[in-house]
Amino acid sequence: MLANPQIIVDLLDSDPAILEMVRSRVLTPELLALPELHAQLAAEVREFAAEMREFAAKTDARLSKVEDEIVVMRGDIDRMSGKIDRTESSVGHLKGFFVETTARNKEDSIALQVGEQNGLRFLFHTLQPVRRSERRTFMQVMRNDELPPPGLSDGEIVSFVQADHIISIDDSSSGKTYIAIEASYVGDTRGAQRAVRNANIINVLTGANSYAVVAGCHSTDGLFEMAERGEVIWHLVPVDELNA
Repeated sequence: MLANPQIIVDLLDSDPAILEMVRSRVLTPELLALPELHAQLAAEVREFAAEMREFAAKTDARLSKVEDEIVVMRGDIDRMSGKIDRTESSVGHLKGFFVETTARNKEDSIALQVGEQNGLRFLFHTLQPVRRSERRTFMQVMRNDELPPPGLSDGEIVSFVQADHIISIDDSSSGKTYIAIEASYVGDTRGAQRAVRNANIINVLTGANSYAVVAGCHSTDGLFEMAERGEVIWHLVPVDELNA
């Protein structure tokens, strides 16, 4: 053992070759290569970080483009939805128009159904529509004579004037009879209530028998229940008649 280890330290500090020789003897090859590996790893990390920043930038650009395309697509979808809604609305109005036209052409059948369900026989009768001009005259009489039923609003009066169809039947055996008809592709309680209200108005004005009819290709449960209770008459218009 050396008496003074400082001699070795001084020798190693003074001669790099001796220092490297001692290091190679003391350290394993893995430890000797560690500084170079660390430098290589640091370089690779810096390169990877640069690639990730570039990838993130490209991804952000693509996402921004996709978001812009989504905004455009949503606008296209909204416009298409609007067109579909308008088309469905137009088809609905068209179906309603066809049902109303069919109901006008089936006045005799409707009158026959009303008669059968109410024990009436229209043997020698004259059937004719009550035109809107006549309905306006009715309403004028109602206003002049202060006859409107309680709670009848101006909107309901207008609804009566614009009712889908009202027919009058002059019969030698049963006298004067009116039928208030509301026509729609799908008959519902709203249409039934209009028909009932219009029939009641006619009854107040004329004192004649009046009946409410809803004509359509389909019936809601609510309308069916009203018909079962006898509040309104449901007249089925076969769908194939609309396609004829």
